[in-house]
Amino acid sequence: MAKKKHRNYRAEQARRKNEEDRIWREKEKARKAFWDKNGKQIMIAAAIVVAALIVIRLVYSFFYGPGGSLPKSGDSLRGVQPNWVITDLSTTSADKYFKLGEMEAPEGYTFDPEMSGTGDLAQTFYYNADDEAALAQSIYVSGVANSSAEAYLNRLLELGMFMETEGAQTGTVAGQDVHYAYLVFDVSAEKSAEEGTVTYASLVMYTDAAKDSCVLMMLNSAEGAPDTLPTSAEMLAEAEKFMPLLKVEK
Repeated sequence: MAKKKHRNYRAEQARRKNEEDRIWREKEKARKAFWDKNGKQIMIAAAIVVAALIVIRLVYSFFYGPGGSLPKSGDSLRGVQPNWVITDLSTTSADKYFKLGEMEAPEGYTFDPEMSGTGDLAQTFYYNADDEAALAQSIYVSGVANSSAEAYLNRLLELGMFMETEGAQTGTVAGQDVHYAYLVFDVSAEKSAEEGTVTYASLVMYTDAAKDSCVLMMLNSAEGAPDTLPTSAEMLAEAEKFMPLLKVEK
């Protein structure tokens, strides 16, 4: 009886194995028939998808760099306008340059290319007053990478490279929220002894911008004796004329 049960078990196993083999062969036959009929179309479709992905990547890289940064070709950026404030936010793994704003040239001032950074990559702007009697004798605009306006102003004040300040302030200038400080610099060491104490005043204003960065606008007075310098209130009033020329991207 045991031998008969064993034979029946083996026979059942063989039957199941044969059935599984038959089903597998039918599936393989069906797969082969499907591939013979549709394989060429599938390969063409796959090639089209791959080609499309390559084209999309090339198009994207033409208009955008890593992380949505400005596209870079060799040692220059593509599609950049001359009035864009551009800041270098590169990392060790990728070159990244971002537009943080636009600066319109102020009337009555001449652009100074030697003091500006308007090369093929980051762009900053320096303007000199045409009128020697102008309260703001120069204007400087630049992006500041990887820092909020408040943090960078505090960092600047910690350096202490000035002879006088009223400290960090916050306010609104021509509708822009700014962190600012009035600073007086002593440049007597650069002058002759006969000139005595020679100073100039600066109003530095930082505005928060996109990419966790900020934009600086700085107004500088003419050089002169300390008692001839414009006050902070006068510099802020002057800034009302120039801040509307700066459009900061948030």
